[in-house]
Amino acid sequence: FKAQILQHYSNILSTHSSDVARGCAARGLREVFSAHSIFVATKAIKSGQQSQFVQSDLIEALEYLIERYSLNTTNYEYFDELVELLIKKAEDENSSIRLRVHSLKALGRLRWADARLLNRVAEVLRLDSDPTVQETASWALIRLYVSTKNILHIDNCLKTLLAFIKGEHNGRRSYLLENYIRADLKWLAGFSSDKYLRAQVRKIPLSKPVPVINPIVFLNVEQLLTTGTTEIERSLSAENVSKLL
Repeated sequence: FKAQILQHYSNILSTHSSDVARGCAARGLREVFSAHSIFVATKAIKSGQQSQFVQSDLIEALEYLIERYSLNTTNYEYFDELVELLIKKAEDENSSIRLRVHSLKALGRLRWADARLLNRVAEVLRLDSDPTVQETASWALIRLYVSTKNILHIDNCLKTLLAFIKGEHNGRRSYLLENYIRADLKWLAGFSSDKYLRAQVRKIPLSKPVPVINPIVFLNVEQLLTTGTTEIERSLSAENVSKLL
């Protein structure tokens, strides 16, 4: 019965013209607990036929399935190929934020002790300018360290996170995110064998006040627009409002 459902989903993903239908099929894969579901999702992503919207749903399904099966090199034939696919999606800043976030979440579920993967996730944290992606990258990096034998090499993770809270990354600084990482650093330092590194972390305050750099101002734009009867009056009103924004 599962095989029939998967075949139906696979047909929708490969032939249906609607992104909505393809997205529904992609989300449906989360509920079909079969190792073959991972193959169907991976094949659909690799086909190049899916929009970023559908790819995001497919990779979200992969996150569920990877966690369900504790996926690793011992029980999935296409493991290396899957890892490379996910990390490339996470690294591509032309991909949507949602697609990059779900790719990192799926990678974080892998529990794969591989230095190449850890280095590339650390690079996403450093190079991606979006704070939502940065937060997910920090979560994935920490999870990959603490859920594998890489906990023995946690110093590399500490150095990466220390550099981040010093502002050594692309994009604007997110002080809320930095405070989140500070709390993680305090916990992770207990696994380090480097006394100097532990001392560095101890000196870091648990949190820093979040400065109000860009206060948010709410405008009721509709009330600012005049209800002129002519097109010229309405255009002038809209132009004046746009100068305020």
